[in-house]
Amino acid sequence: MEALRIIRSADRLDLILLDVDMPEISGIELAKLIRDMTSKLVFTTEHTKNK
Repeated sequence: MEALRIIRSADRLDLILLDVDMPEISGIELAKLIRDMTSKLVFTTEHTKNK
């Protein structure tokens, strides 16, 4: 939720990097709320998928 407050306080951002797995809200949910704040949004994660 802190990220949401910080991003919304900015005019517009060149790039936003979001982790998919965050404590209070997922990166996907946050992206839906802030997608109009940037034209470049990148998702990251530390998790790997093993087959």
